[in-house]
Amino acid sequence: MDQNKMGKFISELRKEKNYSQEQLAELIPISRQAVSKWEMGKSVPDSLTLVKLSKIFSVSINEILLGEHFENKEEIYDEVNLKLYDDRNKKNRIIKKLIYLIIVITILFLIYYFFNTYNTIRVYTINAETPNVEISNGIFVSVKEKSYFKLDEIKQMTNKEIKGLNLYYTDKKNNKKTIYSCFECETLEISLIDFYGYNAYFNYTDINYILKNMKLEIVYEDFSEVINLEFKKVFKNDFLNFNKDKNISANSEKVNFKSNYEFVEKMKKEFEKYDDGYIYEGNNFYVTYIDNNIILELYNVSTIECLTLNLGNSIFTYEKIENENTTNYFSYDILQENCMIDDCTSYPNEFNKFIEKITNLIN
Repeated sequence: MDQNKMGKFISELRKEKNYSQEQLAELIPISRQAVSKWEMGKSVPDSLTLVKLSKIFSVSINEILLGEHFENKEEIYDEVNLKLYDDRNKKNRIIKKLIYLIIVITILFLIYYFFNTYNTIRVYTINAETPNVEISNGIFVSVKEKSYFKLDEIKQMTNKEIKGLNLYYTDKKNNKKTIYSCFECETLEISLIDFYGYNAYFNYTDINYILKNMKLEIVYEDFSEVINLEFKKVFKNDFLNFNKDKNISANSEKVNFKSNYEFVEKMKKEFEKYDDGYIYEGNNFYVTYIDNNIILELYNVSTIECLTLNLGNSIFTYEKIENENTTNYFSYDILQENCMIDDCTSYPNEFNKFIEKITNLIN
């Protein structure tokens, strides 16, 4: 349908009847501005107005729609039907193209999102023990293009003085790759933040191999010992698995915890049903699982600590209440590596504490 052609035809019919735009508008009735817009091709009459125009000008509705006179009535109907068919098909083709475009954009976005977020967060606890030392509460977090490695103060089981530390792994060519080394160390803690790329300590593509071959050499006054560190995977954001699963070390066995379903089933068996979730009461602590959140509450005389991990969006929240007043609160987006609320300086320690507690509870 050609609006300009229809408008000119209405103008011609009006002039043939010697009507002004205002006179035609009064016959319909409608505003003069509406008639002017038809004749300029800016708009078209509605169906009821077309019927009135047909009677006023003694022409068929189809002739008005096509914008010209036809002597052969069958030709009019065929022409109008073909025009309507073509217009409908044109609109259908446009709609289909838009739908396909939206589907393609959606699929591309989901693919991009999947490859940029799926399994981008992996959390391991680090433990080791010998007759001389005990290592516990260590943590290794791999997030996007960054990794975080921390060993708390190494606990000495004897009175032998530690002179030096050497953290390293052996690569596939059996070369020793030193990550951290100190002699006459000021502290027996190791804390590292590494960015993936050139000269990175932890090559992202070889991360499993590196963790399996990670060693800590402890140097004493008259001898040294080499310890195989045990990395235990306690979380990864694959969202198809809630993995509290793999031990990665030179001589450790793997413990698999395969899915959210199994996690919930384990909760049902070991925890008490509470409203829409499950709750476990321990010695001075509670663990609640509800609406995809794991909530750990720790009680100590006048202090309450509330640690929450949302498995859906990977946001970790911490709140400490002392004498009924909040003394520390923060919220950290693990996926985006972003402190959302307040100061997240204590995030690594609190998150490590949370993981350790939940891990020990589910094992």
